Amino acid sequence: MTSVLSWFTELRLNRAALISLLVCWAALTFSSALVEIAFTTGLIFWLAAALLARRFPLEDLDLNARLLLLAYVMIVIFSYFWSEVPSLSFRGLFKVLQQVMTFVIAADLLSDSRHFNWFARVSLGAFVLMVLNGFWQYASGHDFLRHYAYQDSYAGARITSSFKSYGLFANYLICLTPVLFGLALTRFRHPIVKRVLVLALVAAGLVLLFKTRSRGAMIALAAAVFLVMLLKRKFLILFILSAVLGTGLLFVPKTMIIHLDINRKEQSLIERFYLWDRALQVIAAKPLTGTGVNTYSTVHNKYDTRQNWRVRGYYAHNGYLQAAAETGLPSLLCLLGFFYLLIRQSWYSPGRKREEPLYLGLLTGTLAFLIFMTVDTVFHNPVAVMTFWLLLGALHASVSSAHESPEGKAA
Repeated sequence: MTSVLSWFTELRLNRAALISLLVCWAALTFSSALVEIAFTTGLIFWLAAALLARRFPLEDLDLNARLLLLAYVMIVIFSYFWSEVPSLSFRGLFKVLQQVMTFVIAADLLSDSRHFNWFARVSLGAFVLMVLNGFWQYASGHDFLRHYAYQDSYAGARITSSFKSYGLFANYLICLTPVLFGLALTRFRHPIVKRVLVLALVAAGLVLLFKTRSRGAMIALAAAVFLVMLLKRKFLILFILSAVLGTGLLFVPKTMIIHLDINRKEQSLIERFYLWDRALQVIAAKPLTGTGVNTYSTVHNKYDTRQNWRVRGYYAHNGYLQAAAETGLPSLLCLLGFFYLLIRQSWYSPGRKREEPLYLGLLTGTLAFLIFMTVDTVFHNPVAVMTFWLLLGALHASVSSAHESPEGKAA
């Protein structure tokens, strides 16, 4: 009787944790407050279920990957003690813990195929809403969820949908569009109308990505697709895609390709030169410890020997450089090693063959983010980075050896 009651309690806790996770996933598109509430609730339910079942998360993840992730988290925590601005680092370390726990919870809960099906449904629903919202904003000037206006620029109107900036919307599109493509090829085999509709939705997402006019995001998605096709040895597809992209560039407005500043110079490249140079100077000054998590934009000026007037007091526009500047090169190496081992394990996992198009979509979205963060601030934006960590958890869960649901295991 006790074991039955325990099983029933765990089942309900897991379902509550899953609902909270899915609410968090959907809320990332429009409400930071709801994200915090849903994450906290989900964490409580998930911890209670895990303790009740006495199960250890990420058991099927490579041991070295787990150790590297743990090392990264410990370095971030210890960075508080040598931080140049402890109050900022105190808040920052909780942000990192939240991000990592989002990955852990997603990887654990979504390993149940039934849970993953709900994740797919919510992903599709949220994507439909964001696409409709984006086109509404383009047509009316404001989105219907947050009443945000699109952003004017030298390149033209830049669509943001319900996100605060076009870069965040572009990040969402490059992460989720490949996933929707994979879902169309795996989960919507019958009837064919469903597959056509989802593929049309993917096309709409690509149109909106173009309308964000984010060159970095578009290049990141193209590079991720190219890399995945190269790994699959799909050379004919690579040739066709290269031809299409090369031809398409001939029709892209020049204002989208080159962004000029007041001095008639390419603004983004020049700004990034100074942004990256500042980060490198901080790393050179504190290569082992960094300045403390979440402190970069506040303290980097004191290490800046050039003191150029451009984009002062700002993020590094390169997540890897900023991570090293804040928590040191050992922290960055642990993080990179973790990403590499997790993706490598997923690639060689027998589970990859179960629904390979979906897996490839998740992998492409993950790689697109990792490439995009070399030129933008997405790794240090709460909305963008939470999207990435949850997607990374879904990637691991999609090839997990745990075919049985957590409830089934408890029974």
